[in-house]
Amino acid sequence: LQASLVDALARRDRLLEEARDRILQPMFSEATSDEGRRLLERGLLALVRAGELRDPHTRGHARRVSRYAMTLLEGAVEEGSVGEDGPSVDPRALGRACLVHDIGKLEIAEAILVKNAPLTAEEFSKVRRHPEVGREILRPLVHDPLVLAVTGWHHERWDGSGYPDGLAGEAIPFPARIVAIVDALDAMTSPRAGAPKQAPASGVGVRPAGSASAASTPSARSAWRRARFTAW
Repeated sequence: LQASLVDALARRDRLLEEARDRILQPMFSEATSDEGRRLLERGLLALVRAGELRDPHTRGHARRVSRYAMTLLEGAVEEGSVGEDGPSVDPRALGRACLVHDIGKLEIAEAILVKNAPLTAEEFSKVRRHPEVGREILRPLVHDPLVLAVTGWHHERWDGSGYPDGLAGEAIPFPARIVAIVDALDAMTSPRAGAPKQAPASGVGVRPAGSASAASTPSARSAWRRARFTAW
């Protein structure tokens, strides 16, 4: 049984590597037809699903982050933080960015992803690489600056304490700030290895705390108050 399990895991890892290699072929980066874009999106989503299968605690995380981001964006539009008086954000592009924002975690060893104990400094340094890795995976394929910005900078913090580049304040693109907040929200309200699940977000509203608060701006906090999050 143990030998069969080892073989199955090895086959899975080979398939993941082959899938990533296929999707990185130049033909996808140069595809301009609707069919080419559909193939590219399907391939990226397959990689996202494969990544989530490696860590059962994050299953559905990308979809939840996408839905939370849409809700927060709606609150920001009502507040006037985006649109005519603020940065323009394409909701469809933001949704796509949310779906692939953690694709760089494919590089992280499964033992680290599911570890039910605090990470060592070396392990955490590997985790901190995933935004950069994700951006490098997507760069030859995706030409939307919003998607690349969200993937590369969704762990930056308003006070400059985030990673990978230590961006602060307005230097963090607004879409990346939105995803930083809702990514932290989903992490707090979902069961994770080594971390207890907090009370789920409810229709009466939640306040940003911890990582979410550090990522937010005054305008984002105001939009947060207007937003109504529901658990699913």
